[in-house]
Amino acid sequence: MRSLEESRVISCQIQYVPIKTMNVDEDVKRVLQLIDESGLVYQTGAMSTWIRGNPARLFQLLQELEKEMSDEKKQFTMTMILSNDCGCGQ
Repeated sequence: MRSLEESRVISCQIQYVPIKTMNVDEDVKRVLQLIDESGLVYQTGAMSTWIRGNPARLFQLLQELEKEMSDEKKQFTMTMILSNDCGCGQ
């Protein structure tokens, strides 16, 4: 049986904006690849991406995005909007 915490679902809208680079498309593609590899439910839009899942896993992904892109010496801003109402009928 899953605990209440494991069954909680939240949503997060993120906007990743590369700065000081000529490779904007490549940087954004890398972030989307990491999101896809996370196994979380997500939907891309024109200017941001919605991600939905377990809070611990979602926060882990956000940390992974920051670390991976920083380790690759990328400069960026990442805006996040978090909601505890996932909009998924739970």
